Amino acid sequence: CKSGKMEGIMKHYKAFIRDVGAVNSMTGDAFFNKEFLQYNAEKGMSTYADVAKDDHLAHGDKLGIVDRLTRTLKSLIRRKMVLDDDVKWSTWLQDILDLYNASPHRGLHGGTPNAWWGDQKAQEVQHSLDSVHNGGQYKQLKVQVGDVVRIYKGKETFTKEDITFSKELYVVVGKSG
Repeated sequence: CKSGKMEGIMKHYKAFIRDVGAVNSMTGDAFFNKEFLQYNAEKGMSTYADVAKDDHLAHGDKLGIVDRLTRTLKSLIRRKMVLDDDVKWSTWLQDILDLYNASPHRGLHGGTPNAWWGDQKAQEVQHSLDSVHNGGQYKQLKVQVGDVVRIYKGKETFTKEDITFSKELYVVVGKSG
């Protein structure tokens, strides 16, 4: 919606939901509007307030995984649009999801998501291993007074996937916490 007004956003969002059926993940300030939250609740869709720049290190890598999934799906959708000259992605999105879920994934040790979701024990073991790994990654971040660093600037709503760091270099002059 070019105007950025909630009335226009809701009009387009409702049309989008009619075409797609449901949405699993969205972020941005507009998505915390009372009308938006109420509409999702009426449709039985959960709304979460995770924000990538605030959540990656503090709570593991769950959003990194979602970010990667999103990039992969966007890439598959773009390829199909170009190869088939068909921009009505909502009509064939399920085909893309089926392809993704039937394909081996390195992060699942060569297994497929379809097989992975059917194996509760494997999920529990992997969650435990990931938690230990992520905790270790967080503890490895050792910035000392005098180090030269760039600052992670985060991402704005609907920006490209690239991580944005400051162009300027900063010297750490003290630590808090």
